[in-house]
Amino acid sequence: MWSLRKTSEENSTPCEIVAFERVALSFPGAPDNKEIFHNVTFMLAPGSFHFLTGGSGSGKTSLLKLICLDYLSTSKGNIRLFGRNSSTLRVGEIPLLRQKMGIVFQEFYLLDHLNVLENVALPLILRGIDSTRAQEQAREMIEWVGLSPWCKSFPPTLSGGQKQRVAIARAVISKPSLLLADEPTGSVDEDNAIKILYLFEELHKMGTTVLIATHDRHLAANFSYPELEFRNKNLIYHPPKFVQVP
Repeated sequence: MWSLRKTSEENSTPCEIVAFERVALSFPGAPDNKEIFHNVTFMLAPGSFHFLTGGSGSGKTSLLKLICLDYLSTSKGNIRLFGRNSSTLRVGEIPLLRQKMGIVFQEFYLLDHLNVLENVALPLILRGIDSTRAQEQAREMIEWVGLSPWCKSFPPTLSGGQKQRVAIARAVISKPSLLLADEPTGSVDEDNAIKILYLFEELHKMGTTVLIATHDRHLAANFSYPELEFRNKNLIYHPPKFVQVP
C-alpha cells in the first residue's frame, strides 16, 4: 500500500512551510507598474490545508509561482520557504527546494508519447531511481488515484478528470512536503471535482501541507478548511467552516 509518511529525517521540517510578510507583487512594464497584490501576509504550518480563492486575475496563480520559485523577486516584502528567505537563495539551491514540492498545474503537462505508468514514474527516474523500482511505485500511486486499468493508456485517450488524476499521482509520487494545486478541478464536473479534493484531503491526513487555488468558493465550502481569499488586491483569512456531514 502506498504511503506518504516520511522517515524521521524527512520529518525534520521547520515550524512554517511558507511565510509571506507584507508581500507586494507587480510586473515591470505593466501599465503604471500595476500591482497584482499588496501587503500579503500569511503562514502555512506543516501539515495544514488551505484553499486559495479569488476571481480570475486576482493573483492566485502569481502567488503560487512565488512559492514554487517560478517568480524570483517581489516588489516588497519577504518570503520564507522551509525556513529559508527566498531572496537569499543561490541558484543551485532552488532545485533542491523545488524537490520538496509537488505542483498540479492548470494544464496537465503530461507527455503524450508516454503512457500513464511512464508519466507517473518519470519524476523518480529523473532523480536516478531504477526504472523497475520507479514503475513499481508508480503502479501503487496509479491504484491510489483509481486508474489501474489505464496504466498502459496514453494521455490523448483519457478524459479531463483522468488526466487530472494522473497529474496528481505524478505530483505526489516523490512524497512532497508541500503540494500546490492551481485550479485542479477546473476541467471536470462537480462529482469528479469532489473526488479530486478527497484525494488532496487524504494527502493532508498523511502529513502533506496542501494549498489549493480555486475560483469556486462553493466547492471549497464543502470542506472544513481555512480559506485565503484575494479581494481588492488584499488577502483575507477566513477561519475553518463547520461542514455538516449528511
